[in-house]
Amino acid sequence: MRIVIAIVALAAAVALVAVAFGGFALSRRVSREVEALARDVDRAPHGVVSLAAYPDLPAPVRRYLEFAGVEGRERIRFARLRHTGTFRTGPGQAWMPIQGEEYFTAGPPGFVWFAAVRPVPFVPIRARDHYLHGRGSMLVKPLGLFTLANRSVTAPSLPPRSSTSTRRAGCLAARGETSFAQWT
Repeated sequence: MRIVIAIVALAAAVALVAVAFGGFALSRRVSREVEALARDVDRAPHGVVSLAAYPDLPAPVRRYLEFAGVEGRERIRFARLRHTGTFRTGPGQAWMPIQGEEYFTAGPPGFVWFAAVRPVPFVPIRARDHYLHGRGSMLVKPLGLFTLANRSVTAPSLPPRSSTSTRRAGCLAARGETSFAQWT
C-alpha cells in the first residue's frame, strides 16, 4: 500500500513540475515577443493627435474620438492592458474565467496577447495571439504543455474583418493611428 501511495505522490509531483515548466516556457516565449514588439516603439509616429488629419473617419468614430478627448493629446506609441472576465469558445458553450494581458504598438502596428482560461479549477488553457512584423500567429496550449492550436499567417492572408483585427484597429485608432486601417 505504501508503494502505491508513493507512486501516486511521485506521479502527482511530476505532473505539477511539468505543468509549471510548460507555463514557464510559454510565458518566457511571450516575454521575448513583447520585447520584440517594444523594440519597434521608436518607429511609431510622434506628436499629438489631430483629427483633422483623418478626414475620412466615419462620423460615429469621429464623435467617439472627440468625446474621448484625444484631440491634441500626445500619441500613445505603446500600451499594455490587463483583463479578467469570462470567455466561451462558442454559442451554447460554458463560460470560463479568463485572465490575460495585451501589448500594442502603433508603429508599425503590432500586438501580443496572452491569456489563461480555466475550464476547471487548476487546469489552465494558455493562449497566445500576436501580430509582429507582418506575421500573425495563434497558439493554444492546455496546461501550457500540449499544442491544441498553432496557426501562423502573413499579412496578405490575414482576414481583413476578423473581430480581433477590428477591435485592435479601433484601439489603435483611438490613439490616433489610422494609417493602416480602412474605414467603410
